[in-house]
Amino acid sequence: MKCGGIQRGDENEILLCVGLSSFFLLSFAFASFLDNFSSVCVLVQLTKDYTKS
Repeated sequence: MKCGGIQRGDENEILLCVGLSSFFLLSFAFASFLDNFSSVCVLVQLTKDYTKS
């Protein structure tokens, strides 16, 4: 890889790296969001049961 200018092949490699890392970040964020979402659902269900009684 030359410092002066980015060659075509290097550009594709950079795009691939960026795409992969952002995909991993997105899937990680989505997984943690799903965990939080299920916790919220449980809390809401508990609150509903509590207010009913």
